[in-house]
Amino acid sequence: MHFDNGWNSELAVANIEKVLRTLSIDLQTYVVDWEEFRDLQVAFLRASTPDGEIPSDHAINALLWRTAARMGVRFILSGMNFTTEALSVPHWAYGHSDWRYIKDVHRRFGRVPLRSYPHFSLPYLGWVNLVRRVRTISILNYLDFDKARAMEAPAVKSSDGSTTAESITGRSIRGSIRGTSCRGSSGSTSDMDTSPI
Repeated sequence: MHFDNGWNSELAVANIEKVLRTLSIDLQTYVVDWEEFRDLQVAFLRASTPDGEIPSDHAINALLWRTAARMGVRFILSGMNFTTEALSVPHWAYGHSDWRYIKDVHRRFGRVPLRSYPHFSLPYLGWVNLVRRVRTISILNYLDFDKARAMEAPAVKSSDGSTTAESITGRSIRGSIRGTSCRGSSGSTSDMDTSPI
């Protein structure tokens, strides 16, 4: 399942295609209405929330749980790591599963009605987990993580020289937090530092 929010980088698309070819699996893509999703992201920026990726993260989880429940899939493999993502920046840990919070931010700061945006409520999440018995397994939680060793590892770079990032918005948000812009010294986005915070 892939959530296309309009911000995919060329590297992200190439990586998805490599994984699909290597594993010989099909891809289901959900394309959200661009104006609607853009308005939701701008609402989060206007609200000055601590994590601007909440709209993407929430929609991705909504689609995964919806698809798993519909297709009878019991397990979702996740690349999320509790130690490095949930605890490293405590202020960012809230809102990813709270549809009421997202709706409230959008009600206050958004303008375009949310019609195609995939979402879930906490009661739905309970139904998916308790009745449909869908479980998310965060496989990275089972690996030893050595931050010092990871920081010494060379950054993975694409053919255009950019370091990897989930999406253009993720790269921009992380750059803004570090005090760098989305544009690097040459004026392009390709030479921006995307190392972990």
